[in-house]
Amino acid sequence: MTKLDLPRYFIVGDRPVKAVSNRGGGIDVLALDWTTGEFVPGGAYVPRIFLPDADIRRVSVKEFDQTVLEVRRAMGPQDLSPEAKRAVAAQRRG
Repeated sequence: MTKLDLPRYFIVGDRPVKAVSNRGGGIDVLALDWTTGEFVPGGAYVPRIFLPDADIRRVSVKEFDQTVLEVRRAMGPQDLSPEAKRAVAAQRRG
């Protein structure tokens, strides 16, 4: 079995999605939740990111983080979870 280089970052449509290693040695796919601004399990994206089409872009961590920040800013502070608010504040500080 081939080991994947993880983490991997994607933009699927407009949604940031990432594939990361989990503690058990497997892969977790997490998608940005439009309601809270947090990353939630995104198992439905597994076939899409590993068998990509034109609607999916693999991106650098820098581009990924910038996209996440832009999405969270557009949501407005009233919509973000406390964790997402802290992440936005940390990214703004640099």
